[in-house]
Amino acid sequence: MFDKRNSGKHEIWLSGEGGASERIAGGPDPIVAIWTPDGRILYSRREAQENVVIERPADALGAESVLARIPGNARPVVRNISANGKVVALSAGGGGRNEASLFSRPGGNARPANLPPLASAASGLGLSPDGRWLTYVVGPSPFHIFVRAVPDDPAPLPPGDREIASIATPVVGIRWSADGKELLFLTEPATEQTALMSLPIVWNDGTPRAGVPRKLFDAPRAVGFDVTTAGHRFIVAESLSGNTILPIVLVQNWSALLRK
Repeated sequence: MFDKRNSGKHEIWLSGEGGASERIAGGPDPIVAIWTPDGRILYSRREAQENVVIERPADALGAESVLARIPGNARPVVRNISANGKVVALSAGGGGRNEASLFSRPGGNARPANLPPLASAASGLGLSPDGRWLTYVVGPSPFHIFVRAVPDDPAPLPPGDREIASIATPVVGIRWSADGKELLFLTEPATEQTALMSLPIVWNDGTPRAGVPRKLFDAPRAVGFDVTTAGHRFIVAESLSGNTILPIVLVQNWSALLRK
């Protein structure tokens, strides 16, 4: 799944194994979409009088449905979903503010996350596999990773910040592993050499505590990533400079390579 700008409009496209692509959604505003654990797609859209979160099958013919209606003028962006598919995290910016909210799927009410003023809702929201813990980042340097308990819907999120890690460089795109035993995130040092990091999580009486972070691999100029449920394969979005010219690669006799 990827987003594409076409004639001034923003679109969501799906690409399959054979390379064929199909357009499944579009509109005038930028679209950030995520996969649900059951293979559906979530994204937000601004309508005439309100903002809505859309859920739809992963095909061009499937009918979409409104999953939640979010009040406010700023269009929310879907940031994360718990591994059990029940809790969704959103951020909404505007007027110098960056707020976060949660809602339960399906049919839950939106609840403000009540994050502290310096929390980065846009780059650091993560949900534990069971949806009971929310992670977020507070900066500037050093950047602190916090967790907050998420009670059952419709109870509001209680105040209280539990710091579990302090990172010297900016932290982007927190993801929990499907087994809840690690946090994955990108760091952004001053150089172009980004790294994808793993932070071990130890559970004690149902409360997450962090171990020592370690680097999994370097990811030059990475601006985002995703990981499969099994945690063995990653896809990394790379930022290219405006003057970058991509080479054309010709692979001959490629069918013979498939038999090896």
